[in-house]
Amino acid sequence: MIQTGDPKESIETIDRLLPGDRAPGLKLARIFNRETPVEQVKFDRLSAVILWNAGCVGCLPAVSEVAELGAAHDMPCYGVAVMVRDVDRTAAAAMEGNSKAILALEARPADVTGLSRGWVTRHWLEASGQQGVPAAFLVDGRSVVVWMGDPTEIRDVLPAVLNGRWDVEEARRRWRAAVSDEAIANLLIVRNATDALVAGKAETALGIIETGERKAPLVRRYAEFSILKLQALTALPGREDEAARHYAAAASRFADDLRAQISLAATVVRALKGNETAMRTAVEHLAAIGDGPAETANDAASRLWCRLLEAEALITLGATDDALIALDRADVLARGPNLPESVKGQAATEIERLRAHAGKTADIA
Repeated sequence: MIQTGDPKESIETIDRLLPGDRAPGLKLARIFNRETPVEQVKFDRLSAVILWNAGCVGCLPAVSEVAELGAAHDMPCYGVAVMVRDVDRTAAAAMEGNSKAILALEARPADVTGLSRGWVTRHWLEASGQQGVPAAFLVDGRSVVVWMGDPTEIRDVLPAVLNGRWDVEEARRRWRAAVSDEAIANLLIVRNATDALVAGKAETALGIIETGERKAPLVRRYAEFSILKLQALTALPGREDEAARHYAAAASRFADDLRAQISLAATVVRALKGNETAMRTAVEHLAAIGDGPAETANDAASRLWCRLLEAEALITLGATDDALIALDRADVLARGPNLPESVKGQAATEIERLRAHAGKTADIA
């Protein structure tokens, strides 16, 4: 059982889901592609459950592929849309093609959260520790989850499941080794706190984070946890110095994580402009990140944004000459051959904006 806080703080307690556990049940709000009423799904034979979202390009093709495979083995396939923000768009996506899967919408609370997390999202996707969709499960006729993972793996797993050679206990051991309790606790804390932040409840978000931190101290190892805590602190008046200290510790802890450095610095540079200590810490950590060479387009773009954030922090500190040097370096990076044109365009606009800002700051000085 993964508990992310105290009941009085309205933080959900949830059973983690592993192979060998009883399936939580599929609570559905609507079936998109069948003229049948919504009923409780009974797993009275081997069934596949695949979670998808209309924003995922490869999800519905994966659902259809598993449904085609299942049709040859009398294995129904339930494709459940999760974390749905636009129900109409999702319904339209479900009706495209002629899938053999039963395509449905998960049951959702009346007060839909910012992340639109319904029953299946919480008790299947998050409880299993899978970070995104498509996420797949095989459930036997006793309502026991025998396998979970990427739907592309089902073709290889299915023969062993069908002929009784599948080792559920070994699958359970592998999954527990791959996804720790702490990883799931981190996922739930981040999702619960993000919902609170999106709703404008920064104090609630920080309460969720701090309670989770006390109950599962190892979540501090996760970059997304530290990023979210910084966002919550910077959203609260009077917590600027605490936010600056948290940023310094997190930036040092994740010194080699380029994406974490960008997320942390972006939060600080935009939310703590009046805190000189935070700005200088941001400059220190961003300046330590080299300009290349970058192995991938994402890496190249990340290094470019580091230079832009460094320049913005330097302008805030009044160090316009150093800021212009950082912008010159950013300009060189923005002309790199492996950057997408869209990134180059965004970078050019940002460089122009920051140069103008630096010029105004210099004039005022």
